[in-house]
Amino acid sequence: MKSFNFLAYCHLLLDILKIISSLSFSLQTNKTILTTATSAIRSCMTDLTTMKTLPLPDGALVDLIGFLKSQNADQHTFQTVVLGGVPEIAADDDASTYDNFSFGFRRNCVTEPLSLVIDGMKKRYKSIVGEDDHDEPSKIVKALKVFHHDSWPENDLDLALYGNEAVTSLVAWFEDILLRNGCKTPAVLPEWKLMKVLVKGEFSDKTFTSLWRLFLTKEPYSDTYQNVLMLVKIMLCLPVSSAQCERTFSTMNRIKTDVRSSLNITTLEDLIRISGEGPDILDFDPKSAVQKWLSTSRKVKLNYVGWPENCEDDD
Repeated sequence: MKSFNFLAYCHLLLDILKIISSLSFSLQTNKTILTTATSAIRSCMTDLTTMKTLPLPDGALVDLIGFLKSQNADQHTFQTVVLGGVPEIAADDDASTYDNFSFGFRRNCVTEPLSLVIDGMKKRYKSIVGEDDHDEPSKIVKALKVFHHDSWPENDLDLALYGNEAVTSLVAWFEDILLRNGCKTPAVLPEWKLMKVLVKGEFSDKTFTSLWRLFLTKEPYSDTYQNVLMLVKIMLCLPVSSAQCERTFSTMNRIKTDVRSSLNITTLEDLIRISGEGPDILDFDPKSAVQKWLSTSRKVKLNYVGWPENCEDDD
């Protein structure tokens, strides 16, 4: 534990965990959809692959080399511990490379661990980032990318053909769900072809979020393209992780305690949704809710007379 290689390896692991934790955080947010999750996973894997050649910029390993360079001593120490096996580090050496490390360290402590991590991620997210065209889930995830209008071709002929096969695959894959929700599946492809022309001609300047919010909520688009928009709804609501489900169960356990065990199911569901998806408590104005409660006949008044005219804090 006093060797330089062991210390450097620990700092390398910190850099790896920094990249992976950033991905984990992004996948746990409610706003992350499947297609953006795919990009985040690919970006993470690219960063890890790059680390085989160069340390993470401004990472823990680069900081360690810079710290040892600043000592300019025959003996290098870290947190009062004298390190053994420290290579010669000149003041003008570049800390942002692996040049100061032996070939054995780069192979055993850099390349192999990073390869294991990358291979593990490929197996874990096979259905999302897999390149196998024979793997149906991978094909479906790739097909969902057709709704990213930024990548649609400019040429009219190319645009007319773009995404038709992908949309047909999506309809076949989600057919049961579509039919249960009243979708007219034969109308999906014709609506898709018309919608592409409209979006490219009139709404190409809109962002991904604003475009589909407009089409899903505003007439006449939500009615004219209602069948193909069901595929858009599926894309937007497909969960990328179980984090939200776990948070929901935690919220339920926090709300439905032993002293509130008789809560109505509908009330409990409303409270869970408010807690998980409602506005931040700092942005919530309780005035209207309190006034409504005070005007209700069936309540425990707790000696309240009315809402004060000046409800602002004296501060």
